[in-house]
Amino acid sequence: MSTTKRPRARSKAPATRTAGATAKASVPPGDGDPDALCELQRRADAMTRGDFSALGQTLDASVEAEALRRTIDVMGAHLQQAQRSIHDYVASSTAAQEAERTRLARELHDDTVQQIIALGQGIERAQRLLDRDSSQAMQAIERLKMLRETTTSLVQSLRAIIGNLRPPALESLDWCLLCS
Repeated sequence: MSTTKRPRARSKAPATRTAGATAKASVPPGDGDPDALCELQRRADAMTRGDFSALGQTLDASVEAEALRRTIDVMGAHLQQAQRSIHDYVASSTAAQEAERTRLARELHDDTVQQIIALGQGIERAQRLLDRDSSQAMQAIERLKMLRETTTSLVQSLRAIIGNLRPPALESLDWCLLCS
């Protein structure tokens, strides 16, 4: 059984752009199905506003209008999928940011805060040594040198944490969002 492909029917009227930037086909009287085309235009306009309620609803119209409706439905389904993908992307980006905030809070508490507490205690010990006996000034000076090294190490640790606030994975997610 052989089948021959029918050439697609082409509209005799070109699409025009109106002030509202909406494509509308001018259909001469008696040519095509103006009511169906108006309904398809209304459905397409509704989809641009996010209303997909008419997807899959058939028209009582010509074969060409019904084919156009199916094409619009496919485009609407693609648009819905794109919107879901964007929603999923935003959700995963937010989850990644929350995980990073949690990691950062834990790291700051477990490392940096503990070092700052130790630094404060070391300063108190050095002050007590100087208060008790000025002859122990050399020991206090050595302790203060050690505290200076600890301070330098703490500053480096804080700089590393600050540098890791925006890990490359989140940076690439932001670039993907900006590029799309």
